Amino acid sequence: MPSNPIWRAFRAVCHAFYDVRLLAMLVAGEGRGSRKERYSVIRLTGPRRRIVSLPLYRSLALMATTAFISRPVLAQEWSGDNTPDQLFLPEEGTGVQLGSNFRLFPTVQGEADYDSNIYNVDSGKRADAIFILRPEARISSDFARHYLELRGGAEIRRYADNSGENAEAYHIDALSRLELGGHIDVVPEAGYARGFERRGTAGDQFFSDEPIIFRRKYLGLQLSRTVGLLGLSADGRVTTLDYSDATIGGVPIDLSDRDVTVRVGHLRASYRLSEGISAFAEAGLNEVDYRTPVAQQRNSNGYSTLAGLRAEPSPLLSFEVAAGYLHQGFDNPAYKDVSDIDYRLSAKWTPRRTWSVRAEVRRDVDPSPRVDTPAIIRSEFLLGAQHSVGDRLLLESEAATTTETYQGIDRTDRYFRIDASARYRVNRNVGVTARIGYRTQGGDTAGRNYDGVYAGVGVSVVL
Repeated sequence: MPSNPIWRAFRAVCHAFYDVRLLAMLVAGEGRGSRKERYSVIRLTGPRRRIVSLPLYRSLALMATTAFISRPVLAQEWSGDNTPDQLFLPEEGTGVQLGSNFRLFPTVQGEADYDSNIYNVDSGKRADAIFILRPEARISSDFARHYLELRGGAEIRRYADNSGENAEAYHIDALSRLELGGHIDVVPEAGYARGFERRGTAGDQFFSDEPIIFRRKYLGLQLSRTVGLLGLSADGRVTTLDYSDATIGGVPIDLSDRDVTVRVGHLRASYRLSEGISAFAEAGLNEVDYRTPVAQQRNSNGYSTLAGLRAEPSPLLSFEVAAGYLHQGFDNPAYKDVSDIDYRLSAKWTPRRTWSVRAEVRRDVDPSPRVDTPAIIRSEFLLGAQHSVGDRLLLESEAATTTETYQGIDRTDRYFRIDASARYRVNRNVGVTARIGYRTQGGDTAGRNYDGVYAGVGVSVVL
């Protein structure tokens, strides 16, 4: 039968069909030891597989031809990973086995920084060197279905000349993922932290002797389910902030009027319109509840709505764009309600495997730490870029601007920063970083103006 001419013709047609049907489109990448880009396709004929390097014009012609052949199975294939942060291989450790289902991953980071304006003031600037130690530990499970993680860490800051700015922070967090039947995921989380406010932020109203200390507790829950083309999710979180008293010239200042509990919740529904494109709608509620009788005049509750699209038309581009409405009403009628357009935008573009660009735009209503204003409307815009130089060096830059509008008083602060960093993996367990940046803030007559530069180097060790 194999000698039958009809059979031979049929076999030749099948081989030709497979040669075209199983061609992968354009592997984009750089060959080792050469900067010249090479484009390759994978040719499968029967059990054999081989890589064929093609000139660019022939690859484009092949892609155009196969795009119009009936029943092709074509997809863009990448030689390796798709983005700079995937190409870069950071330092990592094997961890320490704890029992049969848990592993401990300890990390320690050390950093030495220089800051030209540690107090973020317009006049009387002070520069200083800052030494920072960040020990961290993570315990992760390796169950077949469910997941449990515990994280803990600290930040210890020491100033060379201004010891009053020395501060310590720590945190502990627990996260779990329960994969139930019916494509249902449940993610509970909880945490506790001791932190300190940075100089020049919204809560830094006065020149306290030491940084202002607060303690944060939170409890959250996320639920999600996918049913065919429809995705549903809900989440809620309760966060409590407690502030320690501060001092000015040794005189105590009561900060209990900042103690607050914030409750937020969101519902989201998405529908897959086509491969890589989904429409979604989201609704949120929030409640801000201060503790002391005087501060309770700033209590408020509000809602927000958003609708938009999330798309990934190719491995090179993904974005989410949404617009809606937000409203925040206050218990005290003396404060005017906030009603405004809400929006959110995020996008990531990878023009080449070694380069990526991302942008984010969002708006939020935050509780205010000040007694003279009930809330702050914060609008943020961020633009960042990454470039990987092989798998051991990652270069990053970022520019961001934030506008904070204080409700009830005539104050708007506009903050801008730009920075650049380099991260290098020395070996499997050790990495080094270097960074430099500039910041500035401009306010109106009631605002705060300052600028400053900073630079630093650091070392991280992962076990």
